[in-house]
Amino acid sequence: GYHRAAMVALALSGRTDWGLETAELERKGTSYTADTVELLMSRMPGAEVFLLLGADSLASFRRWKRYGFLLEACRIVAVPRPGVDLAASVPSTWRDRVLLASARPSRVSSTMVRARAARGESLTGWAPASVARYIVREGLYGAAAPHIARGRHS
Repeated sequence: GYHRAAMVALALSGRTDWGLETAELERKGTSYTADTVELLMSRMPGAEVFLLLGADSLASFRRWKRYGFLLEACRIVAVPRPGVDLAASVPSTWRDRVLLASARPSRVSSTMVRARAARGESLTGWAPASVARYIVREGLYGAAAPHIARGRHS
């Protein structure tokens, strides 16, 4: 969790319109999205909360803890993912609570970034340069190749 937060902070560096929420790192025990949404709603009464989910996550959403609460409390924004039919992943009873993003599916996934780092391949175009340098410096995912830190193509 610490490393993920550090990488998000690096990726957001210079962006004043975004921020990093650390409540899930500070919470003792297992952390659930519903708990975090509840906390954020208590901090910002009356604010409309949007929960962004990849279509792959939406497909398993019914298995999430308190998914019914999340469906009622948030506007769900479903983002396309490669190989997943976005429209088919939204049950008809949820159509008024789920917004379908009209974006091209991203080829980038955390799984692919970890695999590329483990193989010593360049992360250029896969992660911001500052995040790629952090991955190498901290030895995350087995990364050790110096060319990742400089962001050159392999």
